[in-house]
Amino acid sequence: MALKSIESLLSKMSLLQRERQNWLRDGLVGCFFVLFLAYFLHFKEVRIDHLELNTIADKYLIAQTGFEFPDTEATRLLKEEAIRDLGKIYYLQDREVSKVEKKIQDLLVDRPQWRDELPTVTFEELMLASDTLREVLLKVKLADPRTIAKLKQMKQCSENCLVLMGDSSRGFSEEIWKQIEQAAFKVSTAATKFISQQYRSHPWSLHEDLERQHSISRLIKDSIPLKMTKVVPGSRIINAGDKVTLRHLDMLKGMKKSVLEQHRPMTPFSVVGSLGLSLILTLVGWVYLKTLYPYILQSSSKKALIATITIFTLYLSKLTEFILMNKAGYLADLCRFPLFVPLATLLLAILIDRKVAMLVSQFITLILTTTLLFNYQHFLIVNVVAAVVAIILVKTVRKRKEVFEICAKIWVITIPLILGINLMEHAPWNYHILIDLLSSFISIALTGVLVVTILPTLESAFGIVTDMTLLESADLSHPLLRRLNLEAPGTYRHSLAVAALAEEAALAINANPIFCRVASLYHDIGKLAQPQYFTENQFSGFNMHQLLTPLESTQVIIAHVTEGVKLAQEYELPSGVIDVIREHHGKGLVYYFYHAQIEQCRVKAIVVEEGLFRYPGPTPRTRESAIIMLADSIEAAHRSLEEITKKSVTDLVESIVADKIREHQLDTSRLTFDEIEGIKKAMIRSLICNSHNRPKYPRKQPEVVWKSEEVLVRLS
Repeated sequence: MALKSIESLLSKMSLLQRERQNWLRDGLVGCFFVLFLAYFLHFKEVRIDHLELNTIADKYLIAQTGFEFPDTEATRLLKEEAIRDLGKIYYLQDREVSKVEKKIQDLLVDRPQWRDELPTVTFEELMLASDTLREVLLKVKLADPRTIAKLKQMKQCSENCLVLMGDSSRGFSEEIWKQIEQAAFKVSTAATKFISQQYRSHPWSLHEDLERQHSISRLIKDSIPLKMTKVVPGSRIINAGDKVTLRHLDMLKGMKKSVLEQHRPMTPFSVVGSLGLSLILTLVGWVYLKTLYPYILQSSSKKALIATITIFTLYLSKLTEFILMNKAGYLADLCRFPLFVPLATLLLAILIDRKVAMLVSQFITLILTTTLLFNYQHFLIVNVVAAVVAIILVKTVRKRKEVFEICAKIWVITIPLILGINLMEHAPWNYHILIDLLSSFISIALTGVLVVTILPTLESAFGIVTDMTLLESADLSHPLLRRLNLEAPGTYRHSLAVAALAEEAALAINANPIFCRVASLYHDIGKLAQPQYFTENQFSGFNMHQLLTPLESTQVIIAHVTEGVKLAQEYELPSGVIDVIREHHGKGLVYYFYHAQIEQCRVKAIVVEEGLFRYPGPTPRTRESAIIMLADSIEAAHRSLEEITKKSVTDLVESIVADKIREHQLDTSRLTFDEIEGIKKAMIRSLICNSHNRPKYPRKQPEVVWKSEEVLVRLS
């Protein structure tokens, strides 16, 4: 008793921990959903007429609001005007200065008369003066007064910038030479005067410094700030027939930015408003699901999947709108019927449930209709009809390629809608209708591609199993099923019978028959570990359990569940199938060996611990898992009936179902009493049909023919 109390306490603690983890996970999903939805609702695009550069405007445009825009055209004019004050800048070439210096050196060497003229001056002093003057001449920049003023303004003018007056071809003026000498020599001496006189006597040629002029021009242009031009509301931006220039495009961008700031201000009140609206919409959707489809909220993965698909569809729609309105504005008027909602509808209908898909599609349509810039009436009609058609058609999806067939049918059904909308607008048959049809076709085709592409990712990420994946696992040539057929043929035939029985029961209560069939095929694969210990595989007549104690036999029997889970994980079977393998015996009692253990221990007065003879569980958590549990027990017991009659089969089914209910094996399966009755009727009908008696045919006797006194026996 103490051991049972400890196990019960540990079980409760584990359950509380799982519930706490689920609450935390659900809370995080809810918070992220509210935040993403609030961001989506807060930031809205605005519709501004699109113009193409160098085209002719077909209508006039006026400013919807007051704004200022970066006037690149005016800024360009200001920059051009600013560099008009920049004249030519001149300099002396190094080659010419060096040539004059060399000439002076030759003069000093070849004509020693200078020593008589300058008795106190040495050769070294003259050479030093020549070098100093040479360096200054190489640094000198000459320009007109306006250019010098501009250079000083740009802080690009040093003491070597000199004002050049008059014609530059006439050489240096006296004033310029004085400035050069002052820059070169702090003190005037006989040596400096002599050297200066030699340099002055040369007819200098001034050269235009183009590189310097270009660099100064760039600096001047860069110093001019971007001019912001203000536009008042109602001002005309462009007239019909005008050529579109960069200035017009800048004005449209400025107006759009101003309108966006007015529509989505980042103020505390606007942010709180968006969060509040998002929270209300989320709560309404949650209450709706809890009221009509409470089983969805019991699965954290399904809640996260619904939130993910909803947000993905909303933001994909927002991205498409952004591209159409900003990056490819000329397409905005052409793509009038984008089909966004069928994407979420198809994904949810395939992954979860068609009813949930209908609810979420209505939720998404409501949000997109009120937030996107497309014509809300047209958008609402086309997307609602497309979503409903998708829900109707998706029931028959069994292969991935059928998704494209459904998308094609959706597009065909939307064709009359598009034609009707165009006729309502009094549009004659022209290329606009063809463009509408083409754009809607591209939209639904991309939907099909996205659905097929991301379905496997969503299945893997959220542990959801679709009928398409199940059918891929239903192939009888699967390695596990082939092993089962070869190594445990009795178990294989039992699994086939359980699959047929479970499929009929699932059809009777609108459960998932494909899942029931596939999961039933694999539910006993754990018996591959020790197939000889199970009755259906004992063909020699010898029972292996005669060599074991009842407790050891129970451990072998129970082990087929854990071994089955390991095999299923090794072969990467769908998670739902693994759950069925784990749950198909629930916490049931291995009664045969439990009773045998009691009989053995009765003599010794030993108390038998019942928990040692029970499966570890858990009990079935889905309707399909409960159906397979019942089908497994009923099919196995059905084989022990001595006489197959309607009464015997009915009594057997009623007895087994009653035992499961009494042992609380179906409490977590969400089966209603009406559904249980439907399951019983379906299984009784199936068992009777598959077990009908055939009449005994008489054995054929040999035909005797008398001929020529010889007896010929001919078998006909």
